[in-house]
Amino acid sequence: MVAEWEDICAAWEADKVPKTVLNPFCVQSDDLTEDEVHKELAEEEEARRLQWGTGGS
Repeated sequence: MVAEWEDICAAWEADKVPKTVLNPFCVQSDDLTEDEVHKELAEEEEARRLQWGTGGS
């Protein structure tokens, strides 16, 4: 596993600019950013408000 990682890193470092191989140091993630979470929560809150009203009497 370590040898494979070293080979991947060596290939990336040896590649010319612009790079044509994936950057092994760049982590790919499907996690949401804080701003995306705030936007999603605001959209859900607005949808509930439109469906059920403001909740006041």
